[in-house]
This record gives sequence, C-alpha cells and structure tokens, in this order.
Amino acid sequence: MKKIYKLFGIFSLIVIGISTIIYINYDVANLNNIFEDRYSVSVLDDKDEIIGVYLNNDEQWHLKSTENIPEKLKISVLNFEDKNFYSHNGVDFLAIIRSLKNNIIYKKRNGASTITMQVAKISNPKKRSYLNKYIEIIQSFKIENNFSKDEILLMYLNNAPYGGNIVGYKTASHLYFQKKPEELTWAESSLLAVLPNSPSLMNIEKNRNKLVEKRNFLLKKLYEKNYINETQYKLSFREPIPNKRYNFKNLAPHLVRRVIDNNKNIIIHSTINTELQQKLEKTTKDYSEFLKTQGIKNLSVLVVDNNTYEVKGYIGSQDFYDFENNGQVDGVVAKRSPGSVLKPFLYGKAIDEGLIVPQSKVPDIPIYFSNFSPQNANKKYYGIIEIQDALIKSLNTPFV
Repeated sequence: MKKIYKLFGIFSLIVIGISTIIYINYDVANLNNIFEDRYSVSVLDDKDEIIGVYLNNDEQWHLKSTENIPEKLKISVLNFEDKNFYSHNGVDFLAIIRSLKNNIIYKKRNGASTITMQVAKISNPKKRSYLNKYIEIIQSFKIENNFSKDEILLMYLNNAPYGGNIVGYKTASHLYFQKKPEELTWAESSLLAVLPNSPSLMNIEKNRNKLVEKRNFLLKKLYEKNYINETQYKLSFREPIPNKRYNFKNLAPHLVRRVIDNNKNIIIHSTINTELQQKLEKTTKDYSEFLKTQGIKNLSVLVVDNNTYEVKGYIGSQDFYDFENNGQVDGVVAKRSPGSVLKPFLYGKAIDEGLIVPQSKVPDIPIYFSNFSPQNANKKYYGIIEIQDALIKSLNTPFV
C-alpha cells in the first residue's frame, strides 16, 4: 500500500512539474500579437462602412472586430458552446469527465473544450490528442488569469473558423449575410454559433440540411430557456440559410491600395463618402467611353470638401481592371510633366481674357527661339490645329 501511495505521490509531482513548465512557458502576453498578425487589413469610409479588404498572409478573409459582441450572438454562442463560461475558471471538469466516459465506454468522440480552451487551441493549432488537450487545459488557466471573460470571448469569436477561408464572426456576418454583426437576426446568430463547431463538414454550400438541423436545435434550446418567444422561434425556424457567400465592397481601389501600403494599422479609417464614391465610379466609367472616342484613354477624379479639406471621392483611373489602358496606374498621384499641368491654366487664362476660344486655330509647326526648339512628345506636327485639340493631345509647340 505504501508503494502505491509513493508511486501516486511521484506521479502527482511529475504532473505538477509538467503543468508548471507548460504554464510558465506559455507566452500569454503575446497572445494578442499572435492574433493581430493574422487579421486582414480593412479600409473604412467616413461612416465606418467597409470599402476595401485585403486577404491575410494565409489567403483568408479575417476581419478584426473591436466592437462589443452583439447580445443575440453572445447568447447563442454561450448556449451552444459553453453555457458555464462565466462561472468556470477556464476548464469545465464535469464536461471533461462526461467526454472521457463517452469516448472510452461508448466510443463516441465528444469534445469538452471550453471557449477558453478553444482560444488556446486556435492560438497554436495542434493535432487532436489527449496530451494536447491536457496542454490546452493548463494554458487555459493562464489565459483566464490574464484576460477578462469578455476579452476571451471576443478573442474566440474574432478567430473562430466559419468555413472555407472565412475567419471571425465579423467576416462571416458580412460574407454570409451582407450585414454588420449587430444587425443579425436570431436565426443568423444561431447559424454563426454552430458553424465553428465543424466548419469543414458543414457550410452553406454543402451538408446544408445538417447545418439547418443544428441551427434549429439551438433555436429550440433558446426558446426553451425563454431567450426568444414562440413567435420569434417559429419565424427563426423557417428562416432560410444563405445559399451563397458574398464579396466585400471594392470601392476606390487605388486609394485602398495606397493607404494600405502607407499604413501599418489593421483597421484604416478614411474620409471617403460611399454614396458619392459609387456615383463617381459609375459616372466616370460611362464618361470614359465617350472620351475614348476623343483619343483620351485615361481619367482620374479627386473630390475634396472645401470646408474640411477632406477627400470625399477618389477615382484613380477609368477602370482599375482596364489593363489595356493602364487602369491600375493611379492618375491622382501619377507624376506629370510640369508643362502639361500648366497648359490648361494658360489656355483658360487666354479664354478668360478673350484672346481665344476653344475653336481658335494655332500653328503646330517647327519653331525656334534662339537655341530652344520645342517638340511634341510624339515628335509629330499637325500644322494648323484647334486650341481644344492641342490641349487634348497635350502638344508642346502650340503651348510655347
């Protein structure tokens, strides 16, 4: 008997020692930095609406949310994933015992991970095993000692997988429902609560029946616990799940690329007005078709509020994807010849003073001023040409 106690004592010391090493070596202070490096960079307009998002280094859409978690989503997630989240210290031992029993006796693989344990797992993904589960338990204690419950829940929801290359509840809300998270219904919140449970097996494109079944199971639980009333339950039960994933807005692509290249923040705020920008992009694209008939293949627009000096509209080219006509060149910041910049002002001044009209004709011929002989960029001369055509073609000789 003494030997048994001695062996048990030695085993306990070994377990305590290993636990202490795991606890000490887990760099929980670096946890936020680990997640920070995974987020996609997003650019917002003047009302904090998304106008552009870049994939992260893992080719994932992964938005960071800094807002409070919507109450519907919070209730749904806690009731599905971890009902004792606010009362345990990172580990639900009763759930672990129940899971071990099912695994050993009934050969059923049930998870017993708390939300805190899932944060530990997401921060450093490892193969599923009893040893790794033990490591997650020890790491969970340290996470609980260093972060508040709300911070842990936000970490989980910001980094949970939602199928394909969609990560984080804010990303899922936009790409599945085209909504901000606070606008989600009970049915939509329940869907996002169940998706991370097995995103590789169930998503909106395959195994849809199982996904609906799981969502409805959660809705029934919420109804039985009086979180939703009978009418809400019936309406939510009938609410269809999305049949496709959407895309993020892609407005002011030249500006989005420019600010991302010159900014290290994950979330970048701009002064762009989305409604104005959308109108500008349509008008510019339509007008560029007319300009092409005049020999003008590029077009850029900058709209500035003269009262605040804020940029409200930004068009870098007639079409960002017009590769044939250098559409990806940002005309707003592209370097130009100083002379070409001055030409419109010279002609404008001459028109204001009544010296010329747009249809006035001027000579475009070889000309010499002492040792200076101006030339057009294309090395051609057009003879007699109208002022407006000379300006369109940015000819140097008539200008001089």
